[in-house]
Amino acid sequence: MPTIPRHKRLAIYKRDKWRCRYCRIPVRYSCKAIGMDDYATLDHRMAKAQGGGSAYGNLVTACAKCNGAKAALSVGDAWDSGALPVWPGETLV
Repeated sequence: MPTIPRHKRLAIYKRDKWRCRYCRIPVRYSCKAIGMDDYATLDHRMAKAQGGGSAYGNLVTACAKCNGAKAALSVGDAWDSGALPVWPGETLV
């Protein structure tokens, strides 16, 4: 499984304003995260298990808690099941 290069990760975190696209909490990219909830991860909007790739448009910033709750579900299925608190819109305020 190829890893996503650091420069690409940081570009996505910056695009998403360092906030989880699902619950909107600020996330941190370091071992200085207060807990797992605020640790920055990348999530595949269309899960890799469903054929989603690692293209820029398919990756979003997610806190570890939301990423774990979504798991291999699609965003729609995770939303419908209640695993995600907020629909990941295209813009953040």
